[in-house]
Amino acid sequence: MNMHVNITDVMTIVMDDDGMIQIPRAILNKLGIVPGHPVMLGYNDDNEVVIFQETPEERSTRIDQAIKELAETYSTGQTTEEYMEMMRGPHEDDL
Repeated sequence: MNMHVNITDVMTIVMDDDGMIQIPRAILNKLGIVPGHPVMLGYNDDNEVVIFQETPEERSTRIDQAIKELAETYSTGQTTEEYMEMMRGPHEDDL
């Protein structure tokens, strides 16, 4: 283990009979790894496995795309103002 690198949240996991391991959700969340998206793995000169985290630009692009897809598939048929009034109730000035 490279002792020059700060390693936190160390967890022990067990490989199953098929040679598969499950990465704990806390680590996946920390790295921004989500279902259905590729995960890059490799190993360094010390034969340590490395999971490549998505860059902030990649994460931003992925989130922007998801928002765009949702915005294109769902419509309330209302303006933002009408929707917000429905959610919050009438504005105090209107009472």
